[in-house]
Amino acid sequence: MILKDLTNNILLTLLGGIMKSKRLNHFLVSNLLGRKLIMGLFVFSLLLSFTNSIKADIYPFNIRVTQPTNEATFDGSFADGTAAAIRFFTPPSSSHFNAAVKIYNNNTLVKTITANDLSGVDNFVVWDGSLEDGTTAAPTGTYTVEVTTTMVTPVTAYAQAFDFGALSVGLSTRGVTVVTDPTSKNFGYVYAVNGAGTAPWNNAGLTRVSMNGTFAGETEGSQMVTTTGEVIPSTTNRRYSPTAAEDGYIYIVSYNEKKILRVHPDTLNVTFFTTDTIPTNGTVEDVKMVGTGVNKKMYVATTTGLFVAAVGNSTGYAGPYTKLLTAPTGFQFWSVQLDEEKGLYLVARTTTSGAADFVYKFNANIGINDTLSWNNPVWTVTLPDGDFVSLDINLKDPSTVADDIL
Repeated sequence: MILKDLTNNILLTLLGGIMKSKRLNHFLVSNLLGRKLIMGLFVFSLLLSFTNSIKADIYPFNIRVTQPTNEATFDGSFADGTAAAIRFFTPPSSSHFNAAVKIYNNNTLVKTITANDLSGVDNFVVWDGSLEDGTTAAPTGTYTVEVTTTMVTPVTAYAQAFDFGALSVGLSTRGVTVVTDPTSKNFGYVYAVNGAGTAPWNNAGLTRVSMNGTFAGETEGSQMVTTTGEVIPSTTNRRYSPTAAEDGYIYIVSYNEKKILRVHPDTLNVTFFTTDTIPTNGTVEDVKMVGTGVNKKMYVATTTGLFVAAVGNSTGYAGPYTKLLTAPTGFQFWSVQLDEEKGLYLVARTTTSGAADFVYKFNANIGINDTLSWNNPVWTVTLPDGDFVSLDINLKDPSTVADDIL
């Protein structure tokens, strides 16, 4: 989870050494049998305390209201005597935590359900429709579910989410991306653009993985989600390097077409975001979006240079592009990562077999009319021999770079 992308949805406070977070979901209850549940937008607030022993965040996501014995959508009625399950995921490292589920009718708290010493990633509580005032079946209305999770045992290590084991296959996707927009129903999911290859990655298209490391496609356990519009990947055009932007969309590189595609986070419709080609005589390798609304900028790493464009609210961008940096002889740019407050990071791959690759950091707040100097980075890191193609960043305390991870 990248806290930087949730700036407008975070409330920081000291909680006496206890880490908490909460999410909300809205739904309708009807006392008429057969009425269907209607989901609304999420509202999210994350409360953190920072101590020396806590190394991981805990937050509930993918909250859904279902039948008590399966994932079928709750029918919105308690009149038939059935209950509802309020289900939620937490990150895989979130072992030993407590959960409090509060149910509101409009702004009035009508029911609280607690569960203690939970573990794993997929949990639920059962609501039988009763209210605190003694009502046995919740009346017709619009209800809000608030899920708060509290760490019992602080987490001090990372958890491995998925292991291919004896399959010995990799993720041929040029990176993965996580949806960090809490208003999206896909919040917390990991996406990869997958080319056909060895099982289990034996299908071409858009793969969705849950935070517990299992495939979460059209159905739980399936690999792929169904997209419409432009095909991912095309049989004639290589498409990869997905990035989930602050506007909620997933942007994808079309390598040899020299264009950028955009995937709607909810409908999964795929369209071309750029209507013309990126002005490079090489190939497009990576894309990152920074900002929202009229201030949104697009950075594109190509094998011959780094470009930036002020795309704003465009749904089909047609230029212009500014070339920030030309790749020097013997190098190609394969990945770009940004934090507007701290810097721009660039993977420069050598074209010489066996030679080292590099990561370069340049100053932040790079404008559309700026240029960068290859000879004047903030710092340079030499990478060992290998094929380094994808770069990501995990931002922690915004006041310091000491705990950031590239």
